[in-house]
Amino acid sequence: MKRTLPYILIFVVVAGIAHYLTLSFTPRAIMNRTFDVMQTRGMKVGAFTLVLKSTPQTQNVVRPSPDLAYSVCLFDFSETPGPLAVKAAAWRDMGSLSLYDADTNNFARYRIDEDANGGSVIMYPPGVSVPDHPGAHSVAAPTKRGIILIRRLAPTLETHKGVREISGGDSCGPLN
Repeated sequence: MKRTLPYILIFVVVAGIAHYLTLSFTPRAIMNRTFDVMQTRGMKVGAFTLVLKSTPQTQNVVRPSPDLAYSVCLFDFSETPGPLAVKAAAWRDMGSLSLYDADTNNFARYRIDEDANGGSVIMYPPGVSVPDHPGAHSVAAPTKRGIILIRRLAPTLETHKGVREISGGDSCGPLN
């Protein structure tokens, strides 16, 4: 037993270190890969892109909800150093505006249904003191890169067409 105890301890320490490193670096690697894939598919930093209605032929993400219409905006404060103004046009049904950091954490989420009058957010780079903005939520991103996701309930082709019509009111760009 005395001979195997050091090997057991070494195994436990190495397994603990491997577990910690996996949990620390995997989310960022996943988000970096997602960011790069989205850019190769034509999504630009600082602009919303309405994703095609989810069908088996258009799926890029495993099992996206076919009842939701998705719009995506990539942000990168190393390319746009100042604050970003994000606006999601109000939708007549359930909708949300979600902000994700480079570690896949959802650091802010807002309603964008008609009762909430759409979502207006001023997002600042990490480490910046966030001032209040009347009529808009103010938030600091925890990382320089990330993804902004708008989800709107659109279960039919008719409602998805309605999202296409109002998505021109979505914006994501430098604060002027």
